[in-house]
This record gives sequence, structure tokens and C-alpha cells, in this order.
Amino acid sequence: MLALARPLLRLSPAEVTFAKRRFHDPGPELRQRLEGVGEAFRAGYHAALQEDRPAPLGARLDEMPAGLRGFAYEGAGMSLALQDALSLFRRDRVERFLAGPGDPHVYLVIVGA
Repeated sequence: MLALARPLLRLSPAEVTFAKRRFHDPGPELRQRLEGVGEAFRAGYHAALQEDRPAPLGARLDEMPAGLRGFAYEGAGMSLALQDALSLFRRDRVERFLAGPGDPHVYLVIVGA
């Protein structure tokens, strides 16, 4: 059942743009940095939609640049929490992730969740 809902949970790349959010444009350099943060969050969110097993998900998130990695873990936390909330049977994704590779990023995973 959850597999059918996953396409509906995807976030468009436009969702992390200043134009979509109607934010004041701080200039190209800062806009690019902030949109990069949003894209890292979105990448982590989608990584957890595609792979909810802790070890492979953690390995994928750890490939992110160090300065953006925490945002990817935050996105993964949100995705795992949504999947837990929507699942009829398996509701331990966040817990399992925090007991493994999410542990060093516990604060950001919980913020996302």
C-alpha cells in the first residue's frame, strides 16, 4: 500500500526555489547557497523514500558534502516519519534509523520527523 503512495509523496525540485516560495531574493550567491540547502533536504527526503533500510540509507546520505549532510539527514527524518505515519503495519523506520546511522545526527533527524 505504501509503495503506491510514494509517488504522491515526492517533492518537486521547484519546491526549494526562491521563486516558488516567494522569498525575497538576497542576491545570486546567497540564493544559490540557500537553495542548495533546500535541495540537500529534498535529496535526503527522496533517498528515504527510495531506501528505508538504515545502513544503505545512511551510506547514501553520507555521500552528501559535509556542509549539507545534516540537511539531508533532516529530510530523511521527515520522509521516514511520514512513511511511519502512513503505514498500516511497519511504523519503526525512524526508530531503526536512529538506532543506526542516524544516531550521530539525532537532533536533525528528529527535527525532520
